[in-house]
Amino acid sequence: MMHKLFRDAIFVLILLIAGRPTLAEPTITCGTEEIVYEESSTRLTCNFTEDLGKTKHDFYVYRFENNSKSVIVTLCDYHDDGWRCDTTDGYSVATESINTEVTINIKSAKVMHSGQYVCKTMPARTSPSASPCSLNVKVKPMITCDAGEPVAMGDSTSLTCDFGFDLRKAKQDFYIYRFHYDGPEPVIIALCSWNGIDAHSCDVDHAYNLSTASISRNVILKIPSATRTHAGKYMCKTLPAPQSPASRECSLNATEKLTRPDSKHQYFQALLVCAGCLTSVVSMALVLLVLRNGKFHCVKHLLQKKNAECEPV
Repeated sequence: MMHKLFRDAIFVLILLIAGRPTLAEPTITCGTEEIVYEESSTRLTCNFTEDLGKTKHDFYVYRFENNSKSVIVTLCDYHDDGWRCDTTDGYSVATESINTEVTINIKSAKVMHSGQYVCKTMPARTSPSASPCSLNVKVKPMITCDAGEPVAMGDSTSLTCDFGFDLRKAKQDFYIYRFHYDGPEPVIIALCSWNGIDAHSCDVDHAYNLSTASISRNVILKIPSATRTHAGKYMCKTLPAPQSPASRECSLNATEKLTRPDSKHQYFQALLVCAGCLTSVVSMALVLLVLRNGKFHCVKHLLQKKNAECEPV
């Protein structure tokens, strides 16, 4: 009896131990922006399992390249006067805000920054496990523009720039300029810069309209009333200009608007046409009448009024 109770107690204990949920080991994670293009700013965020601002533990970040070679891009250690960070290849660390979250900034992203990143504390052997995150820096495509068909002066039209990537997500500055047909120097007609918060701020020539709310991959520049000064070649570029991708220009043609004749003029034109038609009908009727009566030999004389009478053939 005692043996059976002891066996049952052991069985229940095993069930309790087996059924007890095990706590997952804390993991260091990291995150990057979804879309990153060359020359745009981006950042990498490390989420540590401890507040480094309190523990003062050293940490580092390394990148796996395509050939699986690992490169340390950031190494930070704490000193009496604060954090000191060694970085390479255009990385920087926001040392004033190091805690459970550490931000590594990349001011001007390049394709070489692509790869898998891992954040770790030191010493490495006691650091929690870490999940990698990927950064994929894409080459910016060629910028194009489209001015549409020739527009009559006084009519509204628009010009569309296709930058090939989302300017809002990339927080990319840009501008649009025009070469006038009889002017040697380009004129900047729209200059837009990221306001550092959530939108673009644009300085636009008074003869054009540009809605900052619609800025994305495409930028639409509206012309409410086309004039000769709007005609010319246009080009769209990102800033800074030396780092802008190749851009294909487009031309806007403004033509004279055709004038329509007024109704009175059209009325007199119609009367003249009808009079001409009536004369032709009468002449044909006269010829048919003469032919019907068989007076072929008298037609010429009747018209010239040389004979008073005419005998049939």
